Order: sequence, then structure tokens, then C-alpha cells
Amino acid sequence: MEKKDFELQYEEYSSNLKSFLYRLVTDKEDVEDLAQETFIRALRGLDTFKGQSSFKTWLFSIATN
Repeated sequence: MEKKDFELQYEEYSSNLKSFLYRLVTDKEDVEDLAQETFIRALRGLDTFKGQSSFKTWLFSIATN
């Protein structure tokens, strides 16, 4: 996946990710921080994404961990 594709994934999944995180932490500021950190980690580990699962599944597993 190229970085341009990553930007599209960000646009598609950022609101879903924030909703997911809000159910876990219930603090809007923490949700924003966690979402940003999740996408940073995903971008840094983009070369490890093998496509064996959907990008969304991979992203949400990063957020959960």
C-alpha cells in the first residue's frame, strides 16, 4: 500500500475508529490522541501490512493493542 492509498484509508476509517475508541475510553481528548497515535503507528508499520485481513481489521487491532 502506498502512502496516497493510506490517506484514503484515513479519510474512510477515521470516524469509525474514533467511535470505536470512544466506547473504550469515553473521553473525547483521549479519543483524538489515541486515534492519531493509531494512524501514526499504522503508517510506520505500513510495510508489515500483508493484506491477509482488511485494512480496517488491521487498523483496529493496532488501536486495541
